[in-house]
Amino acid sequence: MFDLWLLLQLAPLLSLGFNNMVLNFLEDVLLHTFPLPPLLIKSSYKKLYNAFTEHATSILDEAERLGIDRDEACHNLVFLAGFNAYGGMKATLPILIKWVGSGGEDLHRRLAREIRSTVGSEGGVTLAALDRMSLTKSVVYEALRIDPPVPFQYGRARRDTVVRSHDAAFEIKKGEMVFGYQPFATKDPRVFDDPEEFVGDRFVGEGEKLLRYVYWSNGRETDDPTVGNKQCAGKDLVLLVCRVTLVELFLRYDTFDVECGSLPVGSSVTFKSLTKAAITLRPSDVDDFLSWAADDRVALYLRWDSVASLEASESYLRAVTIPHLWRRSIYIGDRSMRYVSVKLRSGVKQCRARVGYIVGAKFWGRGFVTVRASPLSHKMRGSPPQSPQQHQQSQQHSIDTVNAAATAIVATEARAQPAAVQIGATKSQIGKVNGGIAVIYQHQRQRLSSFLGPVLSPRRLI
Repeated sequence: MFDLWLLLQLAPLLSLGFNNMVLNFLEDVLLHTFPLPPLLIKSSYKKLYNAFTEHATSILDEAERLGIDRDEACHNLVFLAGFNAYGGMKATLPILIKWVGSGGEDLHRRLAREIRSTVGSEGGVTLAALDRMSLTKSVVYEALRIDPPVPFQYGRARRDTVVRSHDAAFEIKKGEMVFGYQPFATKDPRVFDDPEEFVGDRFVGEGEKLLRYVYWSNGRETDDPTVGNKQCAGKDLVLLVCRVTLVELFLRYDTFDVECGSLPVGSSVTFKSLTKAAITLRPSDVDDFLSWAADDRVALYLRWDSVASLEASESYLRAVTIPHLWRRSIYIGDRSMRYVSVKLRSGVKQCRARVGYIVGAKFWGRGFVTVRASPLSHKMRGSPPQSPQQHQQSQQHSIDTVNAAATAIVATEARAQPAAVQIGATKSQIGKVNGGIAVIYQHQRQRLSSFLGPVLSPRRLI
């Protein structure tokens, strides 16, 4: 319903892209000369109005308390949600993705590096983290500079005034209609180098001084909206949504390709490819690993000696951990303090898997591994063997073994035993496991690999 309503609102700006003079003339007469009859959308608008009347009672009550007519307030809410929010972001986000996509892999790598390192150091996507992302902010500003989502402004002069450019002055009389076209300012070659080029870091560092010449919000980017200046009241929210969009995109993907097109109003963007984020090793990952791998109390129960240096930690992570098929970190906030791993057996034992886990000493006995291992037991309990023959022979044995293994974890952590064991065990041996579990399941190796992925995925490999 919003789309149809927006169509009539934006009809004076629509361009159907005809290359024929006769068709262009008809387009001007039909769309750009007279208002389209509101009867076309009356019933749809009434449904929207009734929905807001019913569900926005608290806002409408507050409007009445402030002396605003309830009916007028409801119409303004419909306009705010339909035109400003829905229509505005529907025009803005494709523009953002289009221009970021045009920046290529180099820009994408820089954005991903900034976003992931900042989110990691701040412990999540917070306002403080967003404020530290200078390149991300600059990319959003640059997209809005080169391609303002609402490039046209109209208004009547409230008083006699003179508008000055670099080399001329224009006198405007009170009551005259004034038309503004933002790209005349945002692509001014006397202000911006290569104004027709998308430069992602244009507003980084000293480039921030150029923000006063960016007018996408019907005013200078350095100004704040007021009752009297008619600048977009939601401009800061638009910037925030755009930045969060980029953050969430590059937390998940390294790069992407898009195909751009045009609409009667605005742009269309189609993702042609998305490259998922590769596994990376942050300095904090090495520090986290060293915090428990260098602890002799933990190493006492491992098959390998404690790690003594940052260099040795990084070497182990790159050589052993990252290539590991199923090793997943368990996090507190954004810091890794332990892991759970599954190692598939080979040869005649390829139908079996070995589960191991390691926990820093200060987290012993607190149940962290239990929380992560429980979904594993449920997943394996509900997955049938690959062949009917295996299913008949091993289903009950496997279920019993997984349940016993989960019980062993709980018992082990309750006794605050060192949480680092990699042991193979049969059903008869499972009660003797102290500090670890072994899961025996009669599945083929390929079948086991296919369902372990979604289970052991707290955050990323370590």
